[in-house]
Amino acid sequence: MAAENYELILKELQPVFLQFAFSKVKNAGESTDEGITTFYTSKKGTLKIDYSDNKIALYSADGEYSAENDDYDRLTMSLLDDESTLSDVKFIAADFAETIENHFRKKAAARPGKQKIQTVSKAAVKNGSSYDSITLANKLALIFPEFKSVIKENVEKYDRFLAEDFFKNTATPVIIDEIKKKDPNMLRKIFGVLNEMYDDGTNQVQSLIVVSILGGLENNTTLIAELIDYMSPNRVPQVIEVNQYLATRAGKRAQDKLDNPLKYRCKKKKQGGGLLSSLMGGGAPAGSIGQ
Repeated sequence: MAAENYELILKELQPVFLQFAFSKVKNAGESTDEGITTFYTSKKGTLKIDYSDNKIALYSADGEYSAENDDYDRLTMSLLDDESTLSDVKFIAADFAETIENHFRKKAAARPGKQKIQTVSKAAVKNGSSYDSITLANKLALIFPEFKSVIKENVEKYDRFLAEDFFKNTATPVIIDEIKKKDPNMLRKIFGVLNEMYDDGTNQVQSLIVVSILGGLENNTTLIAELIDYMSPNRVPQVIEVNQYLATRAGKRAQDKLDNPLKYRCKKKKQGGGLLSSLMGGGAPAGSIGQ
């Protein structure tokens, strides 16, 4: 079943392959009981779509395909197993298609002599991390399409993407409401995005996930216990600790400061460790709790 879903994803990606002139590399890749790998190449670069260990990942490399080249960067990854539905397949395909489009448009914009294309994100991804807050928002918009117009309005209002406003007033209530419904397919999608974004995200992204989103579980220990199987194992202690802290008087005061910040001014300032760092005392960088 997973192999059939893999082929369906490739079929769904044909329009974006045609858009960027990618063609399947013959006599390359492999299909075994352990996994499937397929390569697509064009003058713009090479794509590798790899399925193994119940995960499907999209990779990219510079230049046309070469069997000797193993320098691939992972662009995105999702869960894919025998329980995946047609809806899951379409979600993964949409994610891969959007990732391919964004990746090669950015590469084209960076070439000398080309006019820079204006993108939604105005935040540079720091410290070698792959994902910033606008990437997290856009990934979630694949699950919740109603987020797309709100993201656009947020950028127009603040002249950049103000993540705290978007998650507090739009994303978190919707996500938490959906989590409480306990639909397995939706939980797989939501936590598939959150797990991937956290592992390769900036400090701000990690804080948004653990504090702004999953902190909205309001220390509901029964619900958190039911969600453990969907979370990355090293995220569980963080989520528990943050929820416990937010339930204390000190945590509620800290949350109140975050919910009622000083009036926003369109002036760039240096960002520190993010919400997770400030809520947990400001000393430890995001990602250090519970590890």
